[in-house]
Amino acid sequence: MLDSDNVDGRSMGLLGLDGALTAADLAAKDVLGGGWWLPLPGLALSAAILLGLRRGLRLEYGPSPRSLYDASLGQPTLRFAVHQLLSDLDDALRRNDRTLIRKERRLAFAVMAIVMTIAYTVAALA
Repeated sequence: MLDSDNVDGRSMGLLGLDGALTAADLAAKDVLGGGWWLPLPGLALSAAILLGLRRGLRLEYGPSPRSLYDASLGQPTLRFAVHQLLSDLDDALRRNDRTLIRKERRLAFAVMAIVMTIAYTVAALA
């Protein structure tokens, strides 16, 4: 879960960078001339990826161990309930691993969009 929070934190930092670059572009509109709008599509793409990353991919926590334990307390099925709980938690962890990989890939695409936007804008305005 901490890995996911780390990716979310980095995505929010990059979203802030997108905002700062957009603000700098708009502030320097007169200096940049007719090509001032060139970085806006790439920055918008990056921002959309980052916002989608934040909203679309959530981690699973699995079943509540306490409620399962309370329901099985004093019954002969307690051993089965513990086995089922561990199995469900393992499944949730496996799904979380795949979710984390998707989040990291989306973060990498957003970084590539920012870098490519900067490179294209510098080349086009030079």
